[in-house]
Amino acid sequence: MLNKHSTCIQRVRIDTQTSTAVSSANSVIQLQRAHWPKSHTRKEQWHPLPSRLRRGMETITGIDLKPVKVFYNSSKPAQVKAHAYAQGDSIYLAPNQQHHLPHELGHIIQQAMGMVEPTMEIDGVAINDDPELEQQATDLGNLALNLY
Repeated sequence: MLNKHSTCIQRVRIDTQTSTAVSSANSVIQLQRAHWPKSHTRKEQWHPLPSRLRRGMETITGIDLKPVKVFYNSSKPAQVKAHAYAQGDSIYLAPNQQHHLPHELGHIIQQAMGMVEPTMEIDGVAINDDPELEQQATDLGNLALNLY
């Protein structure tokens, strides 16, 4: 069962000086440019998980992921200086950041299993940026994506 009331988010963080995603220990998690469009022509919208990714992750974990909502073209990640984040049964992806979906689904699993505790706070929002959980989420997402 998914933890729908999780108060901690996990994110791909942007270093505003270098446009590099980094952990709190200043080690690089992912290298990518942040291109925030000045105006959004597409509205934030949610969709269910892509079926191949959902089936792969459900096979690996045994967790029902039908309730998971993916919000594409979301402005919410920018509020916590991120490209994407996962919270409870929702994944928020900034415009053109769909490639983070498998990784963020890994975070949904971690949260559902009670593995996530806050490591920091931004504007009153509890955040976890543990490098080990970040790597585990990447590995889990890639495994699920490549299973089918």
